[in-house]
Amino acid sequence: MHQEENLARKLVAVLEEKSSEALKIAKAIMLAEPPKSKKAKNAMDYYIKNWYNIIHPGLIRLAGESVDADPNLITQAQVAMLMLTAAFDVQDDIIDRSLVKSGKQTVFGKYGIDTAILIGNAFLIKGFVALRDLGVATEKMNKVFDLIGKAFYELGNAHALEIELRKCKKVPITSYWRVIKMKAACFRADVELGAIISKASTEEMEILKCYGQIVGELIVLRDDFIDVFEAEELRNRIKNEILPMPVLYALEDKNECKKIEKILSKPNITESDVDFLVDCIFKSKNVAKLVEKMQNLVKQSVKKLEGLRKSQSRELMQHLALAMLEGISKIE
Repeated sequence: MHQEENLARKLVAVLEEKSSEALKIAKAIMLAEPPKSKKAKNAMDYYIKNWYNIIHPGLIRLAGESVDADPNLITQAQVAMLMLTAAFDVQDDIIDRSLVKSGKQTVFGKYGIDTAILIGNAFLIKGFVALRDLGVATEKMNKVFDLIGKAFYELGNAHALEIELRKCKKVPITSYWRVIKMKAACFRADVELGAIISKASTEEMEILKCYGQIVGELIVLRDDFIDVFEAEELRNRIKNEILPMPVLYALEDKNECKKIEKILSKPNITESDVDFLVDCIFKSKNVAKLVEKMQNLVKQSVKKLEGLRKSQSRELMQHLALAMLEGISKIE
């Protein structure tokens, strides 16, 4: 367990280092042309002050470095993706009615829906401008726009399907798996983007694309596990979203089902309720099967990367996949 924690801490430090320059540039671009409205400006300042994203830019740089991409091109690609994912982040909070996330008010929760939509639009526009300014050859630029367009369209479809599934009294696990696979598209796009702007071969491109899809699924699944541990997030998932995947799996377990349903039916879930729910999930044999699926995904991603030449970036990408099991694999 300590080894997993040490690995995760080291990875966070590495990803922060590999993302810091791009995040600094992205913040400067957004602050250089502030909204004219005082409320919108305050909302933009608020988002930028709390803006922390190391996964998307980190994946782009690791993938790009693994196939010898130009460092400056990588940074520009990171800046573009930081803005585009920020746009979807803000809009996600509106769709999910998330007023608070990670202990802080969202832009939607603090400034309301109208301002949040405008802030999301600003990030989206600036993101595509940054993408246009990549400065790669026309053929590669066409591939980049095609990649980003398809990835975010797939992500949008994932959210549309998720909204539809909210109407179900009991969400089928197979349907939610489909949502997770579709949500992985933006992480797959990070890795593919790093490959496209490099001199990657067709084989290397395919390896990185496959890795990106798998690690994307692992990231989404890990976030679902984290939501179980946070009372505020769990309350919002129960009220406005689909239940986290580990809860759906545990509800299929006859030994834990009634206890979990009792907790979920409470009007106000407390920290002690969360502790009890986590205990039920960790005892569930069905959830152990979910963890086993995640372990298999990790093995697949690590093995897939063996097809790339040995490098520090390849090793870090493998470690990133392994870190997705931190604090989860003890369910075995």
